[in-house]
Amino acid sequence: MARQSDTPLPRPLYGSASRATSTCPTAAHVGLWYDKFCDRWTGQWLAPEVRKPDWIRTIAGGRPIGDASSLGDFARRQQNLIELIKGRSIPLQTESRFVTGLGREHPVDNGFAWHPTLGTPYLPGSSIKGTIRSWASQWEDDDARRASLDEILGCETRGEDRSAQAGTVIILDAIPIRPLRIELDVRTPHSGEYYQEGKPPGDWISPTPIPFLVVAEGAQFQFAFAPRTITGREHLATVEIWLQEALQWLGAGAKTAVGYGRFGEPCQPRQATDYELAHQQRIPSNPQAAAPSLPVAGDIDEAILLEERTRKGGWRARHLGTGIAGAIQNTGDVPSDAEVGTVVRLIVAWAKPTEIAFRYPTDAEEQRAKKRQA
Repeated sequence: MARQSDTPLPRPLYGSASRATSTCPTAAHVGLWYDKFCDRWTGQWLAPEVRKPDWIRTIAGGRPIGDASSLGDFARRQQNLIELIKGRSIPLQTESRFVTGLGREHPVDNGFAWHPTLGTPYLPGSSIKGTIRSWASQWEDDDARRASLDEILGCETRGEDRSAQAGTVIILDAIPIRPLRIELDVRTPHSGEYYQEGKPPGDWISPTPIPFLVVAEGAQFQFAFAPRTITGREHLATVEIWLQEALQWLGAGAKTAVGYGRFGEPCQPRQATDYELAHQQRIPSNPQAAAPSLPVAGDIDEAILLEERTRKGGWRARHLGTGIAGAIQNTGDVPSDAEVGTVVRLIVAWAKPTEIAFRYPTDAEEQRAKKRQA
């Protein structure tokens, strides 16, 4: 008979550990499982090192995390909100492993940040704002932009010269666009006694492998931000530049100093979901009945490429927020492999209740749009 000190503690909410499943159920909230159902601790509140990786493997390296339908609906609702308040959203893909919430308490010593309803890894808006602030305060060369940092992102009280204020731009949580994979990673401190107890470091100290959870490379996240006030709209272009540069050069989440959390250029266009296509079909053709909130020239919004072409054979697209269609003026800049039904980000050239003209966002076109909004 095993001694009490060697017997794993039963999982919470269960009368007996023997009746609890040993793997995370398919439809379960993965974050709830990982945080609350760990049973690798013994009766003396010890978690043997060999048991920590075993617990992480109950969710790592297997099926993708997240329900595709729920993630798509959540991303679409966030986009609808952003469009209504004239904000911007950018889909970005990780170019390295990504870890978030590493400092949170957990039985295996290293925590993880799980979205409370989606059950997937996510990046809180407060963390994104901190990353942007760190980048802009150290690496922004334009003195005028740097001087506007507190106005854009807000600040705390700084003596008598500066009172606390909210920023003019709101940063939303970054959420995955589609299911992603998570993996087991290990860090191995070689001088633990030196850092924890102040003992002299030496090669006789045994390294201690510490397992932790990471998001696999290639995960796609949606970043979104919006003006808190009407005056905040003039700062959106600046925030977009800061955000992309910070994510490419600094990274987001934990362990960025060793290359984790790097994001690349905006993701490739995606296909419209069934919900989006059905939604577009339900939008009335009568502009008076639809009463759409028209986008403003210079806005960069999502639109669906249509099968219908212009008289000269150019591309036409339908604006996702309003359902209003129009031609892409610089249709020659649309990639040759673009397909009907693809959702792309287009610049609004002008908008009327019956028609919207678009520009495909080349580097030159995006610079013009940003200058127009500044």
